[in-house]
Amino acid sequence: AKLLNPMALSNLGLFYLEGKIAKKDLAKSKEYLEKAVIFNIPSAYNNLGMLYYEYGNYQEAKKCYDLAADFKIPKAFFNIGNLYMQGKGFEKNYEKAIDYYEKAAELNDIEALYYLGTNYANGVIIEKNSRKALEYLERSALYGNSDAYCYLGYIYLMGEIVKKDPKKALRYYEN
Repeated sequence: AKLLNPMALSNLGLFYLEGKIAKKDLAKSKEYLEKAVIFNIPSAYNNLGMLYYEYGNYQEAKKCYDLAADFKIPKAFFNIGNLYMQGKGFEKNYEKAIDYYEKAAELNDIEALYYLGTNYANGVIIEKNSRKALEYLERSALYGNSDAYCYLGYIYLMGEIVKKDPKKALRYYEN
């Protein structure tokens, strides 16, 4: 990063933001991410949006997410959906939130796939749709989401939205 490698800057910003690889330090995160966006690194826009979200500056977060979404960054669409779902910086708007989750799911974002699948299964926020629930959950599982495997196991074990099938439940739980 001392030589201003754009991807290194973006990754360092994320490391300091999340606090998983490096000790969480929002000031360092901001420093690196602001440098990375100068180089027009798509993921850096999303990461900077996450930083602004952390600060509670939801308007700036959305601006960054929008820039990342212009580059088709799946997580950016998911994050915009979250802003509308939670009413952070904007009035709650479930329809807009679902639209953004759908865009993220089209780009195979596993969280969006899982979120849509569980919501189509329970029918609280969006109309219950068993076919869509299974489609989204199975795609999320296919991309490695262990929560999706578990939810599918539960659905088949309990016979919710599908015919009860304990053997199929076991296969999902074993994944």
